[in-house]
Amino acid sequence: MEENVPAVAVLTDKLTPASASSYSTPENLYHPTPNSETSQEVEERTPFEQELLSHLPKKELVDDLVSFYFSATDVCQTTFKASFYQSYNKLWQTPADHHVNVPFLGVLFISMANAIHCHPDSEGPNAEKSQRAMELYDRLSNQITEDPRYNFHIETVEATLLQSMFLLNNVSKHQSLLI
Repeated sequence: MEENVPAVAVLTDKLTPASASSYSTPENLYHPTPNSETSQEVEERTPFEQELLSHLPKKELVDDLVSFYFSATDVCQTTFKASFYQSYNKLWQTPADHHVNVPFLGVLFISMANAIHCHPDSEGPNAEKSQRAMELYDRLSNQITEDPRYNFHIETVEATLLQSMFLLNNVSKHQSLLI
């Protein structure tokens, strides 16, 4: 993990203003407006989706963080592992010109933040880089859950719960350092 933390930390802080998972249905996912010339739905990813995906590190690093999230954090108990992995695998298999499940990205980003927070390599010489990565993933997850287009998704509820747990763990970690 130590050699991967710099890769996570080099992600930029820039932010800009949905295949169905096992939770979301096609009817309640956000879809761009139809193309007026062809009257067909636009198949390209939105700039918002592209921006979010640009913050994902290499799949191998995300795999490691997700594995650590499920094996070594107490917050993973709020996540149904089978559904998570179904959406996770679908995300990586989605062609570049198709929409992704943005509410699931909210869950994935905050899961990554929780994994980094609990990882033993996030202390010591990696503390600053780890903190920046946690803040980035927390901010990205918050950006998704606060977007009204995604208010009616179970993934948004799950991400909000995980965000709360992340904040509580972060506060308790800082309080224990003061004692």
